[in-house]
Amino acid sequence: MESKFAPGFYSQEKEFSYTDLEVKGEVPEWLSGALLRTGPALFSLKEQQYNHWYDGLAMLYKFSFTDGQVDFACKYLRSKAYTQARETGKVQFKEWATDPCQTIFEQVKAYFVEPKITDNGHINIIQYGDEVLATSETPLPIIFDEESLDTGDYAVYSDSLEGQIEPSHPHYDTQGNVYSYLLKYGLRSKYQIYRMDPERMNREVIAEIEEHTPSYIHSFALTSNYLVLVEFPFVVNPVKMRFTSKPLIENFKWKPERGTRYRVIHLESGEVKTYHGEPVFAFHHVNAFEEDGLLLVDMITYPDSSVVEELYLDKLRSNDPTYAHGTLHRAQIPVNGSGEVKMTELCEDKIELPRINYVRYNGKPYRIVYGAGSTKDGDWLDNITRVDLKTGTSQTWFEKHCYPSEPVFALKPGAKNEDEGVLLSMVLDSDAKNTFLLILDARDLREIARATVPEILPFSFHGNFFSAHQRGSLPGESVESPE
Repeated sequence: MESKFAPGFYSQEKEFSYTDLEVKGEVPEWLSGALLRTGPALFSLKEQQYNHWYDGLAMLYKFSFTDGQVDFACKYLRSKAYTQARETGKVQFKEWATDPCQTIFEQVKAYFVEPKITDNGHINIIQYGDEVLATSETPLPIIFDEESLDTGDYAVYSDSLEGQIEPSHPHYDTQGNVYSYLLKYGLRSKYQIYRMDPERMNREVIAEIEEHTPSYIHSFALTSNYLVLVEFPFVVNPVKMRFTSKPLIENFKWKPERGTRYRVIHLESGEVKTYHGEPVFAFHHVNAFEEDGLLLVDMITYPDSSVVEELYLDKLRSNDPTYAHGTLHRAQIPVNGSGEVKMTELCEDKIELPRINYVRYNGKPYRIVYGAGSTKDGDWLDNITRVDLKTGTSQTWFEKHCYPSEPVFALKPGAKNEDEGVLLSMVLDSDAKNTFLLILDARDLREIARATVPEILPFSFHGNFFSAHQRGSLPGESVESPE
């Protein structure tokens, strides 16, 4: 017996588009532009299957908004991982939890030749200046045409940095600079924290941190003065990894005795300070800001890394309980001291895939968090949750057997308040066997409209709203700051 949400974890073989979707309610006239998303959508090849949700080949999705009309299109990202898998019917690149089928000769060869890294941009949509790109957790983001969704070239950098791992959630400052890191595996691996002007495409190294056993890090935090890299005790020995046949994530081990390390990098001086806290695991940071001598870092945390096991496809397609949600916690780092990092729970709600009003409040004190949550224990993410950090209260949108993606915040032009805008979420309706774009008022989760795609679309990871009002340097930017 399969779960009600299992259809979201099977392949969508077709590429298609629909003009003027059926809309229930009324789409705000000011909502003009496009929601662009990416996610795994091909899990089965002729001769091999992908094992994990994080392995599927990327499909791009686009919801376009013009004068209250909503159009839709989806198209596979023509990465090398996709095209070679289609040609051969087999996995050709090491993915997160799936290895290529290899002959004995190929397995021996792999011990001596650096393995190819995947370019399967199935995790996030990012922006480098005017270019829109699909990315995974490798330094091979692919430019695509935001109108046609046609695949373009890799981003080309003007520097000589080398590495294998890059988080899929870069940050942006108010000047449009991109912040991230590039991890180079080796006998002594190193995190290369950088700032990049997208006009020059030169990754300027701010600091380097050497580490024998680097952590799995999906995202990080940025404030006005600091970049915070949280090293969870889910770690790998890169030397041993070269001599095993396991896929990437199966080489990582949970080492709670190590605790969590908070690497705080000063953006101007490059000084690195290390703080220590209790062992936790997280995929997603929510926000971070500086206040009264503390660096406050908000994350969706788990007690350990077992959530990775929850996301294997055979588990997700079964009727077994699924626990793929964490809780919102705040790490308090005494940035001018040397004490232990204190962790406090901000909300009891089960939540994941968090979003905020990024343009106005990233790196600053803020109040509102949105995410996909769980109403029923053991169910997949089945609601949209709004958390008010000032009052400690939450609200939810819920509809039985409907499973939403992350709620992407789109700011209303001329907005004065943090939550003045709408949330955009792709929702699988398991009973109707279709997918609809849900538009909620971000202030109270009141449903404004829904636009239905008469297809089941696989669950996607991340995306951003790109406004027609203003094309800036930040994903989701839609209006000028209020006076």
